[in-house]
Amino acid sequence: EQHHRGGHSPAMAAMAPLPSGTVIGAEQSEIRVDGDLGPLGSEEDELAQSVAEMEVTDPEVLRVTEAYQAFEQFAAALRPACHENFFYKSQRAESIDTFWSHSWHGPQWQKILTLATFYNGLAAICLGFLAALMMMLFFSFGLLPGFYRGYYDIEWSTWSLLSALLVTSGTLLFWRPKNQVFLDRICINQANQKMKTESILSLAGLLRRSDTMLILWDPSWTTRLWCLFELSAFLKSSTTRKQTLVVRPIFLGRISIAVFLTLTAFNFPLATAPFDRAKMTSLLIPIGCSLLLGVSVGYWTVSTVRKYFRELEVMRQQLRDISFDLTRSTCCDLKHQGPAGEVLLCDRKVVKRCVNIWFGSQEAFEKTVRSEVL
Repeated sequence: EQHHRGGHSPAMAAMAPLPSGTVIGAEQSEIRVDGDLGPLGSEEDELAQSVAEMEVTDPEVLRVTEAYQAFEQFAAALRPACHENFFYKSQRAESIDTFWSHSWHGPQWQKILTLATFYNGLAAICLGFLAALMMMLFFSFGLLPGFYRGYYDIEWSTWSLLSALLVTSGTLLFWRPKNQVFLDRICINQANQKMKTESILSLAGLLRRSDTMLILWDPSWTTRLWCLFELSAFLKSSTTRKQTLVVRPIFLGRISIAVFLTLTAFNFPLATAPFDRAKMTSLLIPIGCSLLLGVSVGYWTVSTVRKYFRELEVMRQQLRDISFDLTRSTCCDLKHQGPAGEVLLCDRKVVKRCVNIWFGSQEAFEKTVRSEVL
């Protein structure tokens, strides 16, 4: 995957290029798998057997980063256009709390917002609530000024609403979650070809040592060969130890923020607009302002929610029809030919062979996905 694996597919990175003009599979091994897979070359079979063992080939590649480091510099590590080497943010570990599985071909900011709400959302809500509660107490004891809205001699306050808005927004943006996660862009050394190769060969082993796999789904995720490989490796490893699979459509972050802004916009006029106690019709002013602001922001929210449910149905359909034959990989896009004319091994054959070793057949894997993921 471009960017996802440092611009090189696993087979390309893990095996030395064959001499120019060599045809993959000309010297076939005795191993054959499902009819649609075809024969494997000896190099491809050797690579598949090695990856399928689900071992970490070098302890140095078992690395994690704290989740907040992925959000630094405006989430530079999650933006494909940023080509900085972020390996310095990673550290060696014995296991991985959460493995992030994502496609570099989906909407980047939706993915970033989803990760922010996933890791910072609960802290933002709790701290926002506490800030609003503190402002209410300070105002009740006369420590904060209020204002009159024309309803008897009662003082009103917006301290709670404003403080909750500011604290919640600030926490969502600047909270520093310490969760130990694996993000390929940070934890795979993009500048060291040998280490990158070891990391790719150890990918299944890294998943076996992950407590949770977080799938950041978008419509391109199921079209990427190595995203499905990550899922298959995790499902296989979960049969030997307790692990948790979490699927988050990247639209969730956008929806969460849209609902938050809609409720804020609706409540602000209710807490600030003046009205005359002698004229009950004056209540129409704050109510009308609330409805106006709520509808103006809410229209975008409703549109976002409707699109989310459409995307959700697309996700279900893609998972029901999941197939390695429908995915894309860099080597196949390049027609298995490198820039100097050298022949490249086929990632698809390697991945299919691994899946057959783990599940017995492609159909068995697809059945596992439908029963455990859908």
